Amino acid sequence: MNMTDSDRTYLGIDIGTSAVKVVLMNSQKELIAQSCEKYDVSELKEGHIEIDPEIWFQSTEECLHRIFKDQNAECVSVIGITGQMHSLAIVDERL
Repeated sequence: MNMTDSDRTYLGIDIGTSAVKVVLMNSQKELIAQSCEKYDVSELKEGHIEIDPEIWFQSTEECLHRIFKDQNAECVSVIGITGQMHSLAIVDERL
């Protein structure tokens, strides 16, 4: 696909403490599409919460499916990802 600068889009993904938010913008910095998927967390004790990282993955995947239902994923030239602060995500070799 031959892509011009005006065809390029920019994808932003924010994996937050209570939801994943995804936005798609065009080269003129205009919002083209957005999606949000909320999720619950488990509070182990006061001030300590836990979430299965698989929920982050599934929620992000759902948002991306919604965004690219009507948009061309091949036009994405930049992806920015951010997450909540002060978190520890422990993974193993299967992830």
